[in-house]
Amino acid sequence: MAGKTVEIDEQTAELGKLAHKLRLGKNGLKFLQLVKEEEPDLVIPELEQEARIEEKIKPLQEENAALRKRDEDRTRAESIATMRKPATDRGYTGDRLKALEQFMVDKKIGDYEVAIENFERAEEIAKPRVGGRTFDPPSLPADEEGLYKDPHRRALTVAHTMIDGFKQGKSA
Repeated sequence: MAGKTVEIDEQTAELGKLAHKLRLGKNGLKFLQLVKEEEPDLVIPELEQEARIEEKIKPLQEENAALRKRDEDRTRAESIATMRKPATDRGYTGDRLKALEQFMVDKKIGDYEVAIENFERAEEIAKPRVGGRTFDPPSLPADEEGLYKDPHRRALTVAHTMIDGFKQGKSA
């Protein structure tokens, strides 16, 4: 075709300019991909080069992602261990540590030291006291027959017995 003149109408010339502008613009690679899609046999070195680069980079990107995930997991584990240190130093492990952490969630406590103080205080309050002065609730009378025959009289007798016990410093 050297030396042969081809006449191009104005619209074709404008389309050529637009194609050139698209090729050199920020969407040049997309433009080339569209051209390749329309003309699959057309050789476009930029696209082939892009595919080769992508082929070489992909394993590196996957390896990098795996390393980042492993690093994040290790950092997260170290952070949790650091936060739990006050609890593990005081002997919290296994189920007891899980109970403490559930207590922290339930009570919306974010600090292990504060949670331990409150958790242990709550456990202390919940423990039954052995010895010392405690109030024993009144029990049913031994003579149930008296209760059923004359409940009013039996209630008065029990009340007076309890009052006498309180006066003497005893529990009922």
